[in-house]
Amino acid sequence: MPKSESSQLQLEDLAILLPKPPTALVDLPSKGNFYRPEQLKEGKIELAPMSAREEKLVAGMRGSNIEEVIDSLLTRCIKSPITPDELLVTDRFYLLLALRANSYGEIYNIELTCPYCEIRGKYEVKLPSDLTVQYAKETDHEPFKVKLPSGLVVGFRLLRGKDLKDIKRNSEITTSKGYACEGEPSYLYRLAKQIVSVNDKSLDMLVAQELVSRLPAKDSAVLKHAYDKKTPGAITTIKKPCVSCTKEIQTELPMTAEFFRPDYGTEESIDG
Repeated sequence: MPKSESSQLQLEDLAILLPKPPTALVDLPSKGNFYRPEQLKEGKIELAPMSAREEKLVAGMRGSNIEEVIDSLLTRCIKSPITPDELLVTDRFYLLLALRANSYGEIYNIELTCPYCEIRGKYEVKLPSDLTVQYAKETDHEPFKVKLPSGLVVGFRLLRGKDLKDIKRNSEITTSKGYACEGEPSYLYRLAKQIVSVNDKSLDMLVAQELVSRLPAKDSAVLKHAYDKKTPGAITTIKKPCVSCTKEIQTELPMTAEFFRPDYGTEESIDG
């Protein structure tokens, strides 16, 4: 006997059964200082939680396409008028943490091995609240300037999502030419990407790459320190007391399958 119309779920019923999930306003580490005013309001981004459509993307994540999948996730879930390509690299990472928390909850389960007693234990990290966040100051604006020990005054900017793609392409080209044995293939290119001027004179990427390759090591170290000091973002070092010997374990936040595939244990069954 066919079901009556009233007993069969209709498409229009889904709006009631599955109401539109609330979005969250995420305070970015950059405070919005490095974007156009119309892109962000008060340094906040509106972020919607993931749905099963986004989980499908995650299910297809592989080592070779991680950045592309993250771009797609953020593009779908960001509701403010800004793209992942325009975001600071560190804002982009912070949004990924917020997206995970908004979609699955803030508890992230990890396993760590204590370096003292060598006991492996299970730990909880609350994302992103357990992480220390370095926020931009109100006076922070690009370009920044730093005087190097050699006397050069270098103007620099912060990296965006689109810069990551450019750096990855450069690394792949360099590696394909057989230069991988000469150290990190993208190291100098990444430094050069951030330089916008020297002694108040602009320069292109070709000159910038040659400049960083010739910099004395002390100049390079001071320049990198200046980058790090001015870069807002979440500090991914976590500290947990060992479950066995209670000594403090300090390590970088591990990114495991649990990040986007949390294990909720045995599902609740309903009899009837």
